[in-house]
Amino acid sequence: MIVPSQDQRVAKKYYDTLPAHDVNRNYAEKGEKYVPVKFGIINYLKSYLNGLTPAKKLDYLSKFYPYQKTVVAEHLEYYGDYQDKLVSGLIFSSIASLLLFNLARRGYVIPIFREYGLRFKTHRLFRQYLYVWLLPQIWAWDSTDFKHFTMIESLWAVHANRLNQNVFSDPNFTYHPPSENPNFVRKVYY
Repeated sequence: MIVPSQDQRVAKKYYDTLPAHDVNRNYAEKGEKYVPVKFGIINYLKSYLNGLTPAKKLDYLSKFYPYQKTVVAEHLEYYGDYQDKLVSGLIFSSIASLLLFNLARRGYVIPIFREYGLRFKTHRLFRQYLYVWLLPQIWAWDSTDFKHFTMIESLWAVHANRLNQNVFSDPNFTYHPPSENPNFVRKVYY
């Protein structure tokens, strides 16, 4: 049974455990404003270079707000989608590897990405196995990030604004389990 509870300040408890150089401390202590990243390839790559990937943002959010319904639902959906796409990629990779093996056994190697082999001195068959196993994994990660990019960015913008204003209370409609609620008294009627 999940009951509504008073403010547990879970975000403040987690914030106090963060190291001094953490990005969340920049929002709260230095007053750094977060500018939401607009969807696009260049901005998407910049987020990877900054180290704040959508997955990392979602992990931070789930630690700050572990009982917030929206964050929990997005976390479950994101990693569920990633796992589904990863399985699809592995199935494709295994079928394509068998196809490449049978083609190579008959003496035919597909002539793709020929210029990389000339520069890096690698065999075409090795490159094809490498592409067949790496590209579906990259596709799984990137397509999941693209699908959930807007929702994660909006959740992160709300989180950054709350830190800018030093609001560490739990958001409205946060339901804590009874084990986390010290004021919870179970009433048993006979």
